[in-house]
Amino acid sequence: MFEVIANNLDFNFTLIGRGWEYSEIFDQMLKLPNFTYLEFTFPTYLDCLEKNHIFLSLSTLEGGPLPMLETMACNLIPVCIATGWVTDLIQHGQNGYILSKNCSIADVREFLISAMKRELNTRNSIKQYSYERYLNNFLS
Repeated sequence: MFEVIANNLDFNFTLIGRGWEYSEIFDQMLKLPNFTYLEFTFPTYLDCLEKNHIFLSLSTLEGGPLPMLETMACNLIPVCIATGWVTDLIQHGQNGYILSKNCSIADVREFLISAMKRELNTRNSIKQYSYERYLNNFLS
């Protein structure tokens, strides 16, 4: 993540999370001019998300990632490494972008540029995964 941010100074990156101040690279990331850290609480989580256009996940080991689903519900465009159930939800180029696990910084940049140029309704592409729909299917 640090290398992507440091090598794409023409993009602004916001890390939304908690506990990142304990990361070994956190102090280096804070020094980057294109990096912002937002430590959220659950009441402010949606406000933090809605200030952004893209959700970037470079994690190579995920059960979901659940934040991808949350950000798609807020209409952010996902750019994610193919892990967990990313490929079950993203149709590459249609409602987001899928990176290979061995992607380069140039690959990430290419998909960030593509996502910046797009206005997608990612919310509509995940409506079928609502909690209410799950309960209806589960209880019927």
